[in-house]
Amino acid sequence: MLRLLLATAALHAQSLSVVSTSPQGLDLFGPSLQKRSSLPLDAFDTKHHPQHPFLAVSRPAQKIIEFYDARTMLPSGDTVQVEARELAFTQTGDCLIAATPTGLTSIAFANRAIVTRLVTGFAATSMVVNSARLVALGDAATKRIRVFRVGDTCKLSDTHFNAPVSGKHASDPVNLAVSPSGEHLIALNRSGFIDVFRWRGAALIPNGRVPYSGIANGFAAVFLPDSSRAYVLTNAHLMVLEADRLGTLHDMKLRIPIGGLRSQGAASQRQLATDGRMIYLTTRNSVVALSVERHKIVAETPAGPNPTALDVIGMWGAAAP
Repeated sequence: MLRLLLATAALHAQSLSVVSTSPQGLDLFGPSLQKRSSLPLDAFDTKHHPQHPFLAVSRPAQKIIEFYDARTMLPSGDTVQVEARELAFTQTGDCLIAATPTGLTSIAFANRAIVTRLVTGFAATSMVVNSARLVALGDAATKRIRVFRVGDTCKLSDTHFNAPVSGKHASDPVNLAVSPSGEHLIALNRSGFIDVFRWRGAALIPNGRVPYSGIANGFAAVFLPDSSRAYVLTNAHLMVLEADRLGTLHDMKLRIPIGGLRSQGAASQRQLATDGRMIYLTTRNSVVALSVERHKIVAETPAGPNPTALDVIGMWGAAAP
């Protein structure tokens, strides 16, 4: 049943990795959402390399990042000593960027060597990297987004640009999503608005606000690979933003039900991923696949209690629907 439903995505989602707080820790699924393997890891985040079958996994309790073969889930034998939380590869995959309790760390993927340890002074709650090798770091305490640059050698530098976002409560996260084209960045929190920005060099230029449910618990967003749409997760549905001919994001007024309270998983930006054919999202105890073409859930499979992060191979380079 699942194999039939997800056949159209088979070439675009060879591996889906899911971090869970269950004893399994890290699950690997195939294109039909059939479980391939489980590893007992105290993992926090997982990211697939955009060009090679490797998987980076952050394990902050152990203060390491580990690397695995995404086809077999066997360890590569490489580790990096850093207390990493959220992870992001650059578009070419040459650099891995890690958000840490004190700032950002950059790692050259070729030799798994730390290049930069940058103290930002931000209480980081989210981090994304755009196609122009710019890092956006969201800060819950100040409700600002700060921008850093990744050099050719993976060296990080501060652009000294930051942008304010909506929100009043220090406890509210500032979750981010960036379009693969590098044009848009959106920020989510419980302010009742989605803040939309456009990149102009290293600067983030405000480009409107879209109202959404401010009581969302477990909210995240992801852009399609062609950057034409962004899917935003709230309590009971996905809302869809679409770019018009001028590149401005608008609410399509489309609400895709995803099962009400069962969607209330971990409140982080790591709950959504896409391969261009499917939107994958975590719930309290499962992973759901939603067809981009049909805007309906086509499959669901258990993933341990409270899965907290997922990633799918081909985030940068998958075909658009």
